[in-house]
Amino acid sequence: MLRSLSMPCSGAIPESTLLSIELELLQKLCRTGVKSVSSDDIEALARHSWVAPDHRVVFDALFRVANIPPAALRHQLPAEATRMGFPDVAWERYFEPANECEPSRTATELIAALTVRSK
Repeated sequence: MLRSLSMPCSGAIPESTLLSIELELLQKLCRTGVKSVSSDDIEALARHSWVAPDHRVVFDALFRVANIPPAALRHQLPAEATRMGFPDVAWERYFEPANECEPSRTATELIAALTVRSK
């Protein structure tokens, strides 16, 4: 019997969970910049198959402006994404304040959760 394409295989992370992890990670990186994580983590993210196309654009823009101070990212990331050909990213999602009510995971923990999927 064929399994539905929308059903995750045993042990697979549901797509909605992946989207949530990706967004939480990108929100952290938009506040801290990519220099806040190790080069190994950056390489893992570069190989990651992002679930949402906008998430790939945001990561690529973050990587391209890696030398910019985190305080300038709110203004520089939209400009960089536009130069890359993606002017319509909903940046407000990525710069939302952290939810203080929920326990916060580190960028390294979030990256580990994403990269487990590809192993």
